[in-house]
Amino acid sequence: MFRSVLLLSALALPTALFTLNPVLAAQDEAPCTSLVVMYCNSCHSSKRICKGLKVKDASSWKKTITTMAEYGDIDQATQQQVLECLSNKKADDPAICPQ
Repeated sequence: MFRSVLLLSALALPTALFTLNPVLAAQDEAPCTSLVVMYCNSCHSSKRICKGLKVKDASSWKKTITTMAEYGDIDQATQQQVLECLSNKKADDPAICPQ
């Protein structure tokens, strides 16, 4: 009996960690997705932002975010968070560009 429980535990732990990994990755994406939805999608479609992901680097995003922040009255700390989010994403990233 004890061996069965031990074997079951040994098999269950790696399975649980493997299963939770996508959940943990999705949680990491949630703040970025929330920022884009709140501060970018309120005026722009996801398509426009996804086009930007294909061509803009961090410097270009900084200029864009600074300009947009004037319209949206976005504080400096939030601007930095949005910049980090967008400058670290690849084109067609599912967290920003839903299919």
